[in-house]
Amino acid sequence: MPEELAAAADRLARDLGVSRNDGLLRLAARGARLYEQEQRIAERRAERLAAIYSGDGTEGTDFLTSDEAQEAVMSGRDE
Repeated sequence: MPEELAAAADRLARDLGVSRNDGLLRLAARGARLYEQEQRIAERRAERLAAIYSGDGTEGTDFLTSDEAQEAVMSGRDE
């Protein structure tokens, strides 16, 4: 186990009054939640980009109007 990870697990365990193993499990759970959140953000970014840019990127492809682009960007604000 990398020293930095062991030290972080030990600090967390000490702060919470739990074992190093429990500290490691808590760090892993936090890491998994962060990873899932990053994946959701990447998916939303791709969806919004697709909503803003219509077409396949070839010459002559039309972009959305400014009103359409604003609507596409703002569409996910309440999520």
